[in-house]
Amino acid sequence: MVVRVGLTAVLSGGGSKGAFQVGVLDALRKKGVHFDAFIGVSTGAIQALGGAMDRIAELRAEWEAIAGNDDIYRPVLSLEARLDPEPLEKLLRKFVSKGPNPLPKRLRIGVVSLQSTEFRTVDETAPDLAKWVLASCMIPIDFPPIRTKGLDGQITQWIDGGVRSVTPLMEAAGLRPAKVIIVRASPPPDEPYEKDRFGDIISIGLRAVKALRSEVSRTDMANVGLMKDFQKLRDAIIAQAVKGGINEKGKEALVRELSAFGERHFLVPAYVITPHVNFSPVNEYNRIDIGHAIASGERFVKDHWQEIESFLNL
Repeated sequence: MVVRVGLTAVLSGGGSKGAFQVGVLDALRKKGVHFDAFIGVSTGAIQALGGAMDRIAELRAEWEAIAGNDDIYRPVLSLEARLDPEPLEKLLRKFVSKGPNPLPKRLRIGVVSLQSTEFRTVDETAPDLAKWVLASCMIPIDFPPIRTKGLDGQITQWIDGGVRSVTPLMEAAGLRPAKVIIVRASPPPDEPYEKDRFGDIISIGLRAVKALRSEVSRTDMANVGLMKDFQKLRDAIIAQAVKGGINEKGKEALVRELSAFGERHFLVPAYVITPHVNFSPVNEYNRIDIGHAIASGERFVKDHWQEIESFLNL
């Protein structure tokens, strides 16, 4: 059976930059915007979890309580990674333990298997959601993979879903949403890097990961452009048909046909919310920067509310 939902939030990765998403979601909540589903990868998985639990206000309080990097991770000497995410795991488990069960909203968390390199989504019915959200945040080299053991004893290592889908728009297709609001954690990845050269294996590896994620992000946003172009073409065809004298019955048939085509190819209406600047490096959790990012997310909704409201009323 095909699952169908209404308005869906798609939340990109970006580490500490996810604070911007928190400000956006909280401002939309205060405006009375109702989401039926949340899809996220990496930091976006954290915001998706908060949204699916219907606890955006509490999620904001958790972000605002972060004092520094020690609240999220600690340096570690390991063959798998350079950072220990134990503090983040504790925060996630505490947050999940205080939430409703079952979740009131649909949820999709994106993760990638190191063994198969496939992108997988975990839904709201999965056991141990805190573990899966943590897995989606495990940026390679920075953080260690999260392990699971199958019934056959096979070990699978899971890493950041953003490795394969930074802005998991197409993963929303299975839910057949009526509309999508995409909330990115950072601007398009076209800014120059501050270093002239990379002299150690860690910096080289991290730069390579960033290059891969940047290319994935561009592909994701190209899909958004295709969706917007289809909506413009759809409206233009209908307007031209009306101008040509098509009757109401014919117009309704044309709308149904174009809408069915868009649904088959997941060309649904989409609105994109993007911050104008990067408020912090991915793994720098500074209270002041977090506050600025949250406030910027709120301002975006305030400044663009007429446009957002128009989109919601399409």
